[in-house]
Parts: sequence; structure tokens; C-alpha cells
Amino acid sequence: MSIWESVGFFGRHSSRNWSQHYAVLECPYLLFYKDKKQAKDPKTAKATLPSTFCLQNCQVSIPMEYTKKKYVLQLSSHRGEQIYLQAESSKDLTEWVGAIKAGIAHADSMPPITLPAGRKASTTNAEEDIFVSDDNDKGKVKARLKTFLSRRPSYDDVNQKGLIKESVFGAHLDRLVEKEKSTVPHFVILCIKAIESRGLDAVGLYRVPGNASQIQKLRYKVDRDEPLDLNDRKKWDDVNVLAGALKLFFRELAEPIIPSNKFATFSSMLGVSDNGMKLAAAHRELIALPKANRETLKVLLEHLLRYATSG
Repeated sequence: MSIWESVGFFGRHSSRNWSQHYAVLECPYLLFYKDKKQAKDPKTAKATLPSTFCLQNCQVSIPMEYTKKKYVLQLSSHRGEQIYLQAESSKDLTEWVGAIKAGIAHADSMPPITLPAGRKASTTNAEEDIFVSDDNDKGKVKARLKTFLSRRPSYDDVNQKGLIKESVFGAHLDRLVEKEKSTVPHFVILCIKAIESRGLDAVGLYRVPGNASQIQKLRYKVDRDEPLDLNDRKKWDDVNVLAGALKLFFRELAEPIIPSNKFATFSSMLGVSDNGMKLAAAHRELIALPKANRETLKVLLEHLLRYATSG
């Protein structure tokens, strides 16, 4: 799958209705065609402008509270629009989330995108076209869109110029701590301190889910590097929101805190009956982890140990 031009079938959800579309990711837009023929046939594509969702200043997430369908992701725009997309499989969902995150990062590095002259944003719901025009002008809009996309710089060029601002959630741990000039992500430290300042005797801590919208609000502020005081209990009074955001951070890491290539090694330790040998093997493998992973895991486990022994 290409990062900037990805194709797949999605169901789009608005209100309570789902419909199937052929989706193409062409940064900074997510384009929805009726089917593959419309997307691939130049004559058909020219005659029918696809529904368009601009990725600039958007958030992509997997809505854990939505359980009616599998493999669903949620896109939220700064205009308040929200759409749900359903992938074909778990692997397909993972690839699309990764590609859309990269697309958002690329789109956010670009100058603010304004609608073409004579167009207005849809004010009804996100399933309608973002660009509204009459039939005589659709060809011009299509040509203008193609010209704009063909002139966009490559991801590598933008990244080398330092214009890509990677999000905290979904980041690579080593890149994040390097950017922050730390050994453990700042958000992890701040979140753990705020949780512990409220006391570790909260009923259902790490088990009772926090308010999903508040967790996403916190995530948005962290990713946008907005001023954040987690000790302000007027704004962040629910400790389960903090715990939920901390769990979300680790769940969305680009690479798990225990790297995938170490899963088999750590799993095999569970079968070692001799505790001394098991501890020695675990210590050896933990020391061998990348520094960012090792130090972050240490902070997390020390916090969980304090929680486990607080009662």
C-alpha cells in the first residue's frame, strides 16, 4: 500500500445509514468514488466529481465504543464533521489508519487549504460532497484538484525541511523522545503524576472506561502541543479519563513498547519453571531493549507496581 495513494472498499456511516464506496487516499484528500470503475476510468472520473474529505487538521481513531460493526475507524474534522469508515479486515484497518495518519501529518504541514472560488463547505453532513458546484463546472474543479495534487512536495522533502509535525499519539517512541530530548515521553510522566496525585485507591482504575469524548479532547490537546495542566481538576476531574488516555497512548504506539520481534522471546520465558532463570532471562532481554522502550517500560511498571501494592 502506498502512503499517499491508497485504495480500498469502505462503508461510510452518517446518521444510521451505511453505504459502500471505493476510497482513494490522495493527500491532502480522502476521495470517495461510487466504485472502482468510476475511480479508474478517466472518462467516468472526469464526468463525476467524487465526494471529498479534507484531511487537514483532522483526527483519526478507532472508536472503541462503536460495537455494531467490526473494523471501523472514525475521522473527525476541525469543522465538527465526523464519519465512520469500515475496512474489510483487521489488517486492512491497521494499514488504513497508518496511511491516514501519515496523510494527516502531511496535510498539516501544508499551507491552510481553502475551498476553490465559488464553492462552499457542506453544512449538512460529512457524507455530502465537501465541494458543491453545478455540472458545468465539475470538470474545472477536477482539473484544478489534479493540478494541486501533482504539485505537492513529497513526504521526504517536507520531512527534511522539518515541516512534518508528528503526533504524540501513534508516534515512534524513539523519535518522540529524541524530539522531546528526554528518555521517557513527557505525556507519560505528566499523566502518571496526575493519576498518582489523585490517589491510587480509585475504584476500577484502569478497568472502568473514562468518557471517550474527554479522552479524545485530551489527545487532541497533546497532539497539538497545546498548554496542558493535568492537575487542574476543574478541567480533568475524572481520573479514569487520564488512565484511559494513558492506555490509548500505549495502544497506539507505532511499534509496541515491547517490539514485535521480541514477542516470541518474552512469551517463551513464561514456560520457564525456575524463577531464578526466568528473572535472569527477563533482565537480559529488558536490558537489550532500545533505551526509549526500556526507560518508558520501567516508569510504567514502577507506576503499576505502586498501584498494585497501594491497596
